[in-house]
Amino acid sequence: MKQESLFHYSSPRAYRARLARHVAGSDVYWLAVLVGIAIFAAGALLLVEVHASAGWFVAGLAGPFWMLAGWSRSLRDIPPIRGGTTIDALLDADLLGMLPRELTPQRIGELLMQVRGGRFFANRFGL
Repeated sequence: MKQESLFHYSSPRAYRARLARHVAGSDVYWLAVLVGIAIFAAGALLLVEVHASAGWFVAGLAGPFWMLAGWSRSLRDIPPIRGGTTIDALLDADLLGMLPRELTPQRIGELLMQVRGGRFFANRFGL
């Protein structure tokens, strides 16, 4: 009988959760929005004040920053997969993004104390 793995490190949801740890913070979101606004304003200024058609190009450079901001916002909520049976399909995205490739019970316990839900259960049950 073939035993199925309970955790798939390279699943799409686990990948998005790991990416969200770096990109989904509000600092990244606001930085991308503000840089995009500044670049767009510089392009508009070139276009209107200097009458340089390069302003269109400079204003267009704001697009990738706004796309990064939108992507950052979409990674804030990674819902569990309905009907999932593995750890990577059901686990909270905050904890899933921290899990290493090789899991040990001790490492899971350490990581669990770094997320709000884990600290809540530890305080609630006196662990």
